[in-house]
Amino acid sequence: MIRDPKYLFNSISEAHSYQDAETIIKHLRFNPHIVFVGLSFNFLTSSDILKLSEATKAIVYNLAVDMNHFTGGCHFAWDCEGYKVGCHNINCPAILDQKYKYVAGSNFLTKQENAKRGNFRMLAGTLWTKRQAKESLIYQNQDPVFNISSVVDTGIYNTRQRPVAKQIFDLDPDKFYILAGSENTKDERKGYAYFVEAINLFWQQLSPDQRQKVAILSVTRMLDEEAHRSIKFSKKSIPYIKDERLLALLYQAADVYVNCSVEDSGPSMLIEAAACGTPIVSFDMGAAREFVLPGKTGWMVKNKDVQSLAEALANAYLMSPDSRLKMGTAGHHLVLETGSLQQAVSTIEDILTYHQNDFQNFEKSISVALCTYNGAAFLQEQLDSILGQDLPPNEIIICDDGSTDDTLSILERYRQKYPAIIKVIYNKQQLGSVKNFEKAINLCSGDIIFLCDQDDIWFPHKTISVVNIFNRRPDIKAVSHNLQICLADKELTNLTIWDTTGFLHYLRSDYQDKNYLSHTVFLAI
Repeated sequence: MIRDPKYLFNSISEAHSYQDAETIIKHLRFNPHIVFVGLSFNFLTSSDILKLSEATKAIVYNLAVDMNHFTGGCHFAWDCEGYKVGCHNINCPAILDQKYKYVAGSNFLTKQENAKRGNFRMLAGTLWTKRQAKESLIYQNQDPVFNISSVVDTGIYNTRQRPVAKQIFDLDPDKFYILAGSENTKDERKGYAYFVEAINLFWQQLSPDQRQKVAILSVTRMLDEEAHRSIKFSKKSIPYIKDERLLALLYQAADVYVNCSVEDSGPSMLIEAAACGTPIVSFDMGAAREFVLPGKTGWMVKNKDVQSLAEALANAYLMSPDSRLKMGTAGHHLVLETGSLQQAVSTIEDILTYHQNDFQNFEKSISVALCTYNGAAFLQEQLDSILGQDLPPNEIIICDDGSTDDTLSILERYRQKYPAIIKVIYNKQQLGSVKNFEKAINLCSGDIIFLCDQDDIWFPHKTISVVNIFNRRPDIKAVSHNLQICLADKELTNLTIWDTTGFLHYLRSDYQDKNYLSHTVFLAI
């Protein structure tokens, strides 16, 4: 399938599944109340996300760092409005093969249906993507749309090294350095050709002496050599920097950062540069609307308007160093307020507060019905294994049927240590095992009741494994699971109770009297 690379159209089939929800949950070892989905290319499709949502009953937030969550496959739509009207209703410009044009529409309809069934919500990565999400056919009715405008670690990206940053890179302290770049300056979205054109227009506005005082810094992994060579100023290409601390120093060494992206949701470099106190010159695109306040933190011009970009660079150059420092400081404080890690944490807390009632409805309380009779030899280890569950019980109801060994003293010790959880009832007359369990069950108040023999030891994941079944299968009324047999010294054997009783053979056989098991799940844990 031939695609136009500028759209970053990567989704082949949203109906396809890359991951098994059960496998993901198994690795989590807990049942999430809320799931945040970020970049999922070649990892999760919307169908995978739906399966995970149905399996966990969790609330799903798709993090929109670009447009992919609400398009038929492209990450950037450019001028295409398929995401607004439905990609099945337009001739997709991202797919160049006529016979594969249907893919975008098919993907879009699948995403739309999955988002509706799973009640997916959108968490925007910038106000730019928030606006796009609100315009999209899939998420246009969501309210509120929360927004995290980047997550910049201001412990790294800050202004502390500005006085020495130029010295670290062996830059002339008397020159005016313009920084621009991206991972790939050949990428049409990043607009490097517009930057070069604007730079050369800026060059024309300066006198010969002024031109000698300006230098261009380009940081990139893939440099557009032809465009770079055409820059008339002194220039330096810096290899792509992976070390964030070194990149932060480069931002601080620059006198101005230019964002020349013409189709973008960010970019992150704009926000990082602002955090480092570097004034910004930018096209009106992506994060610029949040972090470039004209005259305060930088200059913003109409998208692709190279003449205005050149004039903004001239304004930055003619500004006094003290004024640029004041402008950069304002940009740094703006990032602290709206784009820092601390601000992202605050937004997540707002989301959790917003869904507090949903979480309370999601919770299922757990009771343990434990019957004892002369079980002192096993009781302490059993109680420890119950209390040490990954998902602890809300209450443990213990009915003792007339023990004459140390069982009562052990129960009393645990009751005093865990008075809010453990309740002990001493039978005045022996009831026998069945009647004693009936009594314990009737005294339980939890949504899910676990039955417990006094000589069992529970694996830590027992309760959460069972609760997960009930959460994702509301039709199920009972769960029965296997158990591993151990010796008197607690050494595990390779035998399970289902092996010794022939229960697996029974389950596989087509017996008519198995109908009563239709509302039961059998779990091998």
